[in-house]
Amino acid sequence: MSIGTDKPVRTAEELMRRRKFAEAVRAFEDLLTGVCGSCSKGRECRAGCTSIAWSATGTVGCNPYCIRSLETESILDQVGCRG
Repeated sequence: MSIGTDKPVRTAEELMRRRKFAEAVRAFEDLLTGVCGSCSKGRECRAGCTSIAWSATGTVGCNPYCIRSLETESILDQVGCRG
């Protein structure tokens, strides 16, 4: 299939069949560290913006500026559940 260019458009199924691509996608969760590694949404979020994660930590698996994590910390502080 093409969309007016010489480059064919691949479906997600075609891409996942490519072993190297599929392995990289599946292995990403192994790269999650820090708050992202222990987060219940880590597999879906994938550490959010990889550019921010890389700039802040030198890895793509931990985003210290994760809004979910920061808001959770703030709420816990407000209700006195953290030391």
